[in-house]
Amino acid sequence: MWRNHTVRARRPAALRWDWRLLFILGGVGALMTGAGMGAGKGAGETVTGPGWPGTAPPVAVALSVEPLATGDEPRYLFVLGAMATGEETAVVTFRNGQTYDFVVVQDGEEIWRWSQGRVFHQAIQQRRWPPGELVIFTAVWDGRDAAGRPVTGTVEVHGTLTSDPPLAAEAVTLRLP
Repeated sequence: MWRNHTVRARRPAALRWDWRLLFILGGVGALMTGAGMGAGKGAGETVTGPGWPGTAPPVAVALSVEPLATGDEPRYLFVLGAMATGEETAVVTFRNGQTYDFVVVQDGEEIWRWSQGRVFHQAIQQRRWPPGELVIFTAVWDGRDAAGRPVTGTVEVHGTLTSDPPLAAEAVTLRLP
C-alpha cells in the first residue's frame, strides 16, 4: 500500500516509471483544473457543506478508480486529488495524522476501508495548499473485502480528505467480475 504523498514524493520502484500511473495522475489533474475544479464526468466534484466559512471549502477533491494489470490477481488504483480552489493558500485542519481515506461499499454496507487497522499519530495538524497545487493520495485495493474474500458485483468507492470537517469526493461505481 502507498502512503500519503504529493506528486513530487518518491513512488515504489514497481510503479515509478509506469506510464499508466502518469496518465491517471495527469487525468486527475486535468479534471480538477478543468471546468468547476473537478466537475468532469466520472470524477469527483467540489464539495460544499457546513463547517466551511463561505459557500465552498478551500480545497476541491476528485476521485479516480482504475484497474491495474497485475496478472491474474485483480488490483484497483484509487487516486484522490486535492487542490486549493481560491487565489490564496488554503489552510486545512486535520484532527490527527490521517489525511485521507478510501472506502468500498456494496449494497449500502462498508466492505473495505483503507485506514482499517492502521495507526495515525494523535496530534492536530494543519496542511497548507498554495493556489493550483495538486496533492495526490493513493491506495491499491486487491478486490477483497475486509475478511479477505474476493468481491464480485457492483461496488461504490468513496474517497475522503479527512479534514475537519471532512471533504468527500463524488463516489465512483465499479463493476467487478
